[in-house]
Amino acid sequence: MADQKISELTAITNAASEDLIVVVDDPTGTPANKKISLLNVFANVASNTTHTGTLTTTANSTFQGSRFTVSANAVFKTTAGISAAGTTQGTGTALVSKINEVTTVAAGANAVVLPTAVAGASVVVINADSSDVLGIFPAADASINGLAANAAASQAAGVHKEYFAANTTQWYSIQ
Repeated sequence: MADQKISELTAITNAASEDLIVVVDDPTGTPANKKISLLNVFANVASNTTHTGTLTTTANSTFQGSRFTVSANAVFKTTAGISAAGTTQGTGTALVSKINEVTTVAAGANAVVLPTAVAGASVVVINADSSDVLGIFPAADASINGLAANAAASQAAGVHKEYFAANTTQWYSIQ
């Protein structure tokens, strides 16, 4: 093989596990060109990987097509001690976790806002306040349980509900 710059080599679109990658070993000390197979590169990738913003998986998880199976306990992001704010969709407290415990609800501060609906998503809202009704708003241009777009659903004190997104504009709740 004649001497060529790496940038002059022919590109491939599919690599096999035995294919080689050029590596510069010890680039800040005594650099040396070396090789490593794709199989060896991926043999050192951690089996626990986080996909930013969407999913963290560890052992006992399987991806197959569009299906994700968990065969162990799943732990979801939870936020406790949330204070409701305002009385409108624009001033309510944004819910950012899968499980949300709202502990402070008051007459002038009784609103929370669900995240933007994504088909298949679900959010749990716990109204842990002992006496005040919580207003649950959808994100902009969505609706809850067939209410008008942007209208609040009411959740009584001491009640927990799970909200399911059927699509990008419709949430449904179950108690």
